[in-house]
Amino acid sequence: LTEELNEIEVIEEAEGPGKVMQWIWWGPKAKKAQAKVNKIKLNTVALAFAKDNAEDKKVKDKLDSKLVQTKEQSKTLQTMVDDKFSAKGEITKRYLASAKIKGQLEVIKKTTGMTDDPSKNKALKDQMKELNTKLAKEEESLKSLEPSAEDQKAEKDRIKAEQEKKKPKEEPKEEPKEEPKKKPKEEPKPEDDKPAAGVT
Repeated sequence: LTEELNEIEVIEEAEGPGKVMQWIWWGPKAKKAQAKVNKIKLNTVALAFAKDNAEDKKVKDKLDSKLVQTKEQSKTLQTMVDDKFSAKGEITKRYLASAKIKGQLEVIKKTTGMTDDPSKNKALKDQMKELNTKLAKEEESLKSLEPSAEDQKAEKDRIKAEQEKKKPKEEPKEEPKEEPKKKPKEEPKPEDDKPAAGVT
């Protein structure tokens, strides 16, 4: 993910990405990057559960060490994703916020399936309800910012034209010179059938 974030390059307007570029490029990139962070956060939940249920001390210590490492990785990557996309406009922020809420919901679902505590489960379900409401509002808000189909097409055409300009022009290839045709070898003429000696 770190490499991917560093590799993201795109043709951009001088004053930052416009609405269409956010919709067709930056928003989806932010969503994809956040989904990868969400996956690591889910791994953290699984590790915490495994650690709490491990009976062997060595296994418990090993899982604890891995848990600390995964949490740190998750925190670092989240900061990177936030830094990369937070200044890319309102639409990109909405994409990112929506993906974050989805990640939180996945974590709660996984946690709910791992606990038998009724009071904890109730609290988690209440939290899920709240997040689902928040997600619906976020996605409705994002949908209202969608650029028209015409604007999206115009922007895609502009990008394509820019990319065509940047392509190095291919030099015309020289036609391979034809080799002089070789004269076909003359076949040896068949000798006249001579009567075999002694045959009349």
